[in-house]
Amino acid sequence: MRKTILVLVAAAFFTVCVFVINATAFNPAAGDKTAVDSTSGPIPVLYDPFDRENPVVKLPGIPLTYIRGHDRDTAIYFDGKTYLREPGLTFVPAGKNWIEGTVEFWIKPSAYPVAPHNSYIVLFNWYDSLKPSAGYVGDISLTPEGKIIDSCGWEWGGGNPPSITSASSVPIGTWTHVAIVWSKIEGYTRLYLNNRLDAEIEMYCARGSNGIIYPWLAGYGGYTGAIDELKIYDEPMHPPFYGKPSAYAAKKPVEAYTPKSYKEEYSLGENIRNIPDFKSTPRVNDFAVVIGIESYQSLPGSDYSKSDAGIVKDYLKALGFPERNIEFMTDEKATKSSIEKTIEAWLPNRVKANSRVFIYYSGHGAPDPSKGEAYLVPYDGDPNYLAFTGYSLKRLYEKLGNLPAAEVIVMLDSCFSGSGGRSVLAKGARPLVMMASTGKPPSHIAVITASHGSQISTSSAEKGHGVFTYHFLKAIQEGKKNLADIYETIKPQVEDEAKRLNVSQSPSLTPGMDKVRGRFSLRK
Repeated sequence: MRKTILVLVAAAFFTVCVFVINATAFNPAAGDKTAVDSTSGPIPVLYDPFDRENPVVKLPGIPLTYIRGHDRDTAIYFDGKTYLREPGLTFVPAGKNWIEGTVEFWIKPSAYPVAPHNSYIVLFNWYDSLKPSAGYVGDISLTPEGKIIDSCGWEWGGGNPPSITSASSVPIGTWTHVAIVWSKIEGYTRLYLNNRLDAEIEMYCARGSNGIIYPWLAGYGGYTGAIDELKIYDEPMHPPFYGKPSAYAAKKPVEAYTPKSYKEEYSLGENIRNIPDFKSTPRVNDFAVVIGIESYQSLPGSDYSKSDAGIVKDYLKALGFPERNIEFMTDEKATKSSIEKTIEAWLPNRVKANSRVFIYYSGHGAPDPSKGEAYLVPYDGDPNYLAFTGYSLKRLYEKLGNLPAAEVIVMLDSCFSGSGGRSVLAKGARPLVMMASTGKPPSHIAVITASHGSQISTSSAEKGHGVFTYHFLKAIQEGKKNLADIYETIKPQVEDEAKRLNVSQSPSLTPGMDKVRGRFSLRK
């Protein structure tokens, strides 16, 4: 029986290049309670609404400005290089050595940080210094995937601190309310987005060594976007968080952010991290392998491959793939032995006759000039010894062809010519005029790749993604369901964007459109 197989400047200078901007914030703990309605609930130990004339020192080339636009009046904007220190505050229960309280603020990011680094939104120092320093109690940051992550820093109950990461991504160009609540007594840390509990973990934060904490906005620089209405409380709060200050009591609260249809989300900007609700039924018998290698053991990096793999995984989950059915490997976890084990043991032990399988790889490829074959390059791979350290595409297609599956798609954001981009070459070898042979997959395997021939697979710093992966996911976001429709949509888009980057890149599809159309669906 034939089967089908679908894969983030006080006025004084600390050094020549370091500027710190000091602003006087509303500080109820210091006696300024005019900014907060005391009848509306607990008084923050620190409150900065950023709704006054700009008091900060503006230095040439390093703008830090208040901007109009937040429907609660003004906000403060960071350009990725600036940061701002707020007054120090006591943020621990009397006589205790741990933090119990709440931090809340609004953010409107204009860009996500570039992987693999996060960007600080609020950094808590315990040193009274002119710039953010290494001794910190914790931080609230934005990840390259657009998620909020809270870390307790170096002191946490006597051990290494865990962290809590939001399940949802915050959208670019849209105001989102964030609240982090710590409770040592109840033993939890909770993360809220727009008044909704988004993540929870059993952890608490220890205090700084002198009991005083100095908050920095966009600590060390890196965060790009606006921040508004920073409030810090010395007790755990519960939703609803916003709407308490009397200056805004008459204003309509901003509605909680709820993912809309892809058309509504798309109007906010071309952000593929706004994953639609596909209303997918659980695909309990479907499996996926997602590999993204950005930092190699001894090779140049492959830009955005790790973060691209993470967003691909999120799309697969939204499409109905159970998380337990997705094998996710990035950087040092994607060794040759791990890839072999996953493809040749993990999958065969789970795949059933009615299973659909999706394989995604983002990272370097390499040709073996002596054999003219193409290889995936694992984290520990060496292009000089591909037969021993690489994973050949012929082997990949052979092992996938033996699976008792109904459909499998292989998606490769890589290239195999050795000409650059997401491709490497053995020392002393010349790039191949034609792409190394990837092997011909069985007729029942569909393979979509980022490029063909002597082309390279490239990435876009503007978008923060591989060009091919970005347009592939964007097509799914916009409603494309099967591989033929996706390929037909993205081929001219990838070609056009690559030209703007001075690169020749055209995706390829095997087998051709005539044999793929009507099959290999990603959405039901």
